[in-house]
Amino acid sequence: MLFASDEISAAGIIMSLPLEATNVRGNLAEDRPAITEWLERIHARLAHLNALEEGGPYVFTE
Repeated sequence: MLFASDEISAAGIIMSLPLEATNVRGNLAEDRPAITEWLERIHARLAHLNALEEGGPYVFTE
């Protein structure tokens, strides 16, 4: 998966939103641990933590 490489890029940040929605709904494939690990790396970034502090948690509409 190119966007989920070792390097976090702007494209990867953009693509994290559908993965966030999938994860919140409990549909992130358990047999794809690299995706979960990559998403955890996004969550650990200072910019991500600052954004959540400023804007609050994600709210996904159905």
